[in-house]
Amino acid sequence: MRYGAYEYRGSEGRHNPRNKPLIAVASQNKVNARRNGSAHGGQGLDRIDAALVEVLQEKAREPFAKIAARVNLSATSVTERVRRLEEDGVILGYQANIAGRKTGYPVTAFLLIQPNGPDSRFAALARTRPEILECHRVTGHVSFIARVVLRDVAHLEEVIDYLAQSSQIITLVVLSSPIERRPVPVAIRSEETRSASLE
Repeated sequence: MRYGAYEYRGSEGRHNPRNKPLIAVASQNKVNARRNGSAHGGQGLDRIDAALVEVLQEKAREPFAKIAARVNLSATSVTERVRRLEEDGVILGYQANIAGRKTGYPVTAFLLIQPNGPDSRFAALARTRPEILECHRVTGHVSFIARVVLRDVAHLEEVIDYLAQSSQIITLVVLSSPIERRPVPVAIRSEETRSASLE
């Protein structure tokens, strides 16, 4: 198990095979709802774009020439399609997947948070703590769930004390991660799925 994959933004949303190992970050909403009227219909991507997104999520450093061979296109066509996927917000950027235990942050925890005041005030407070890698506003008995990476238990206590000034917090420390990270699933446009089944 790897405690806390501390992720850093990569190449400003552009494919850069000279960078460190990267993973393409795909928007699930955009993957399931692409352009040409499908942005609100959840129709997914065409088969070629779907293949490109899957390859880039697996290995974003792969040279376009190799990707082109895998999807049966020219490198020029792959470059143009990836550019459109970036512009359409399907590919949000590229990240190096960093092991927190190697950078001094071996502990991962999830915080369930119910602010005592306005949610917007807590959201602003959360942005001041770099240990909070993700923070999501959710339904249910709490308003937020946050993922944090930490140096040790004393560091966890420091973060809790800071946030607890204006919130009620339930802390869940990660012991192991049977599933740590998966690519965003890619839906193929329904009309292509139907035509493929008739071939």
